[in-house]
Amino acid sequence: MTSSTCLKGVHVFAVAIKRYFESRKRNHRECKPEHKQRVSAQEKQRKTRSRRQRLFDRRRKCVRGSEQCWWDKLSLEYMSFQSSDEEDNITVHSLPWRCKKLNDFLAVLDKRADENRQKVKHHAAERKRRQHGPDAASYPPENSPKWTINKDWKKDHVQDQDTTEHSMDLSTEEKEPE
Repeated sequence: MTSSTCLKGVHVFAVAIKRYFESRKRNHRECKPEHKQRVSAQEKQRKTRSRRQRLFDRRRKCVRGSEQCWWDKLSLEYMSFQSSDEEDNITVHSLPWRCKKLNDFLAVLDKRADENRQKVKHHAAERKRRQHGPDAASYPPENSPKWTINKDWKKDHVQDQDTTEHSMDLSTEEKEPE
């Protein structure tokens, strides 16, 4: 046996011991209840974000021709919030600040997306049922175009804007796409 062969054996043994103690530390950390709560909260947040992102992507694929000028003004923040406290239902929280035209536009895109979805057979699990819950307590994204914001909501909240910490520019003068 040469000295280099002996050193390789020691190195392999040291790596194995290091991996063993790393896994022991990880198992100990994962057993703590606060770790489990944090992980479940992160998982719930990840699911919520991914649902909104999938909704945004599905709607984007259904945009046609002249609707592109409307779609270019929108972002992920314009999509409704969805949460699933229960196993088999998803609660949809609509955004009260969205105007009727924007809601109608998104409904048309949803209808097209559902038609496309029905044409393709999926082997995935059945979709969860959606039920409408209370409105989301969110504000429009900063520098939102004027045509995206509900006028009644704007009247109620512009007066409260001075007292809130949220700074938004509701006076963005931008013409509505035609």
